[in-house]
Amino acid sequence: MTDTAQVTKLYRYEAHSRSHWVGDDYTQLDGMQIEEHIFPVRRHTPGGYWFFDPRTSKERWVSARARRAFAYATKEEALNSFRIRNARHIQHLKNALDRALIARDALDQPDLFKQNTAVDLLGAVTNV
Repeated sequence: MTDTAQVTKLYRYEAHSRSHWVGDDYTQLDGMQIEEHIFPVRRHTPGGYWFFDPRTSKERWVSARARRAFAYATKEEALNSFRIRNARHIQHLKNALDRALIARDALDQPDLFKQNTAVDLLGAVTNV
């Protein structure tokens, strides 16, 4: 673990697609870019760091001891965090795709349709 007083910068990595509009279509043309964000530390506290976040135009505090943080004291920690966030994002997208495929397949099976009237839904809310 890094001594908080010695940390002068915090790091965060994010993926951004390089895409643009072509006519009426939003077309992804140039692939993906990994951006390294470097935040100069403004103040130290016993438990973390204050830095300026240009996206919110506000100061932000991040813990030096947290397992999950917005930014990290080393590039290695920030890259590891990016890998974990990216894997979690992939899993969420896979789950959403699975649900969408199941719903699509259910369209061919009318016995899976369930009709809810406004009265049914209102009754479910009031009986909770």
